[in-house]
Amino acid sequence: MGVARGVDAPWFVGTVACEVQLLKALQKLGVPAEQYVVYEAGPCGYGLVRRLRRSGYRCEVIAPGKIARGSNDRLKTDRRDALLLARLARSGDLTAVTVPDEHDEALRDLSRAREDAVAAR
Repeated sequence: MGVARGVDAPWFVGTVACEVQLLKALQKLGVPAEQYVVYEAGPCGYGLVRRLRRSGYRCEVIAPGKIARGSNDRLKTDRRDALLLARLARSGDLTAVTVPDEHDEALRDLSRAREDAVAAR
């Protein structure tokens, strides 16, 4: 988890293993309405972004392929990724993905499961 405030250099807070740890860490950083949380889209769905938004955080999911990286910047670590996301979020240089509601996501999951079943058959 990286934090970027004002003009200070972003700093790395640490790695969180679950949603409960994330919420505790975010609470220590201040009021939810004053924070902007971003994370890379992954295999876990959109439950986290919905939970954070319900808790009052401004939260976006970022498309990993849309993050500007240098041609020689191929090393990925939690620390480097967190600091890069914090810096780009502060400057407004991130592209957020559209977060579907629970109903749309369930239909999408059902459709993909059906396609997998047809292909397996």
